[in-house]
Amino acid sequence: MYLIDGTTYNTDGVSDEFLWVNNCGYQAGDSDSLAIRRPSGRKDYQLIYLSGGSGFYFLDGQFRQVGAGSLVLYRPGEPQIYDYRAGCPHEGYWLHFTGTGAGQ
Repeated sequence: MYLIDGTTYNTDGVSDEFLWVNNCGYQAGDSDSLAIRRPSGRKDYQLIYLSGGSGFYFLDGQFRQVGAGSLVLYRPGEPQIYDYRAGCPHEGYWLHFTGTGAGQ
């Protein structure tokens, strides 16, 4: 859910288009912690590119530190559990997408 101009939008969905970007953004910091917890995942794909620093992603049953230059892909329905921790700089871009061609 996102709040834009005072209106709440739910961007978690699927599209009949070949490729559809649900939303995207940029995240950076080093002083505040940010924890994402989507135990049931989302209906779309999420692609994260870490351009700097690192993040902590719950992969294969444990948290793993993932560094700059890495890509993380979550498929529909996969748990999305990850942290950006205070004192550990991070910089990255994220993209949620869907469509009939997304899984090919």
